[in-house]
Amino acid sequence: MPKELNEDAIAQYFNDGYYFPVEILNKDEVAENRANLEKFESEQGTPIGGAQRNKSHLLFVWVDDLMRHPTLVDAVEDLIGPNLLVWSTDWWIKEAQSPQFVSWHQDSQYWGLDTRKLVTVWVALSPSTVESGCMRVLPGSHLGPDLHHKETFHDDNMLTRGQQIEDIDERLAVNLEVDTGKAVIFAFRMAHASHPNRSNDRRIGLAIRYIP
Repeated sequence: MPKELNEDAIAQYFNDGYYFPVEILNKDEVAENRANLEKFESEQGTPIGGAQRNKSHLLFVWVDDLMRHPTLVDAVEDLIGPNLLVWSTDWWIKEAQSPQFVSWHQDSQYWGLDTRKLVTVWVALSPSTVESGCMRVLPGSHLGPDLHHKETFHDDNMLTRGQQIEDIDERLAVNLEVDTGKAVIFAFRMAHASHPNRSNDRRIGLAIRYIP
């Protein structure tokens, strides 16, 4: 018996490559986690960035606690079983009115892992909407071949090398809008992207990657 996701949710994940929303945090928990992040940023005088963006569960106890949240872990267990490892945690923060974007890409193309069972849980600590640059996915792209990427090194691209899939049909893309405290779950090989943040609030997301 599944612990958190029902059979329809599990079927959607495997067929389409994603499922949302999953409610992870209540309002108080969201406020506490965002306050922890912004207190650290205030103390160091700059937004979190560089190497701090990656594997920050090794830096902050509260991120370690978040990746172990029972609802979150139960949802992942429903998809890939109970023996879980967190491979990485990554912050995806776009400042208010920021031109930063994420080009179309597949994580599986450049991480060097040989598993197809990696699951990403993207937790929103602020509203992730079309206006703020929510994640966009290409349903079913996790089932097809690896797609060709080119490296653009665009200044506003949040990807290190600006890697980008060419010839995406934007009409097939789905916007994954989630409110604070909710999460999107998507597959390792899913093609995904996001537009700039045109809202007046930061778009704060934490991606947690689980593998068996």
